Amino acid sequence: MMNHWHRNGGNLRGKDPQNGKTQAASFRLQATGKKPAGYFNTRRNLWRTPETEHRTPREAGSVLITTIIMLTFLTILGLSLLSFLFCRLNYSQVQLDRFKALYLAEAGIAKSFYELKLGIDTDDNGIGNIVPTELGAGAYKVEHNFQTSTITAIGETNGIKRTIQIKYSAL
Repeated sequence: MMNHWHRNGGNLRGKDPQNGKTQAASFRLQATGKKPAGYFNTRRNLWRTPETEHRTPREAGSVLITTIIMLTFLTILGLSLLSFLFCRLNYSQVQLDRFKALYLAEAGIAKSFYELKLGIDTDDNGIGNIVPTELGAGAYKVEHNFQTSTITAIGETNGIKRTIQIKYSAL
């Protein structure tokens, strides 16, 4: 026996093989007691499967909205964490450069003390004075002032400068 199904006014309709009357497909499936893996529910214009049969279109839409909200929240949280990590990385690099500049200034002080203790000028610019000298990724320079008995050393790396000034009375 052959069934003839067609769309009529937006509903899927056809002839029922038992009584010959034209009915909606969902009513026909209920009358025969057979439910395939899925069927078209004409009342709601939805394809239904056993897993989604209990959901109304409103419920299905609320799940979609909830999923979109959760994905948006997780995306914002991930981007915030990424931004925080990049800020911490930049801060760590600046701190590292500050320590490097400080240690370069200390190296300049040590070289200046070396010249003062031995009483010799290693670079012909005055005892205790040191021209800008490259060391590692940075440089240092030292100025010695005999009138005020001070030694000032400046260490610089990656645009960050640190200054150390020492006042002495006797070496």
